[in-house]
Amino acid sequence: MDPQQRILLHVVYEALQDSWTTLEEATRRRSGVFVGVSTSDYGTLQRYRRTNNEVYAGTGSALSIVANRVSHRLNLSGPSFAADTACSSSLVALDQACLNLRQNACDIAIVAGVNILADPGAFIAFSKAGMLSPTDQISTFDARANGYVRGEGVGAVIVKRLKDAR
Repeated sequence: MDPQQRILLHVVYEALQDSWTTLEEATRRRSGVFVGVSTSDYGTLQRYRRTNNEVYAGTGSALSIVANRVSHRLNLSGPSFAADTACSSSLVALDQACLNLRQNACDIAIVAGVNILADPGAFIAFSKAGMLSPTDQISTFDARANGYVRGEGVGAVIVKRLKDAR
């Protein structure tokens, strides 16, 4: 399994626990999964291999599968949505989750963002293009801004309507 999907599963499960939402409740109610994701470094690395022994690498590394893996593994019945809008992917996922809650398409929204940097190819290309900050510091909206800094990580929150959260 793509490490990005594996770590996302772990963090989503922990977010459910932290929100006092049992897995039984999440499966009983319409629980949607909304994930911001914009890279699939593991899939890229699999394509570099001379012999690809992983038969599921082709479909298992598609960005659309990231949210679907969580929905399938946890047996959730709500919308399953992956957003790829580069740096704003997680915010777009949160926006979609809120819209789905307001429209009653789901009762619980699992919102997450995940990015694992495993392929050096993008770093090399962005460095050659002069896009990365030579100081490795972020200075958004500041005169000192001199490029951007890539980051990796995963985060998840459980979003409910106020009456349901209480």
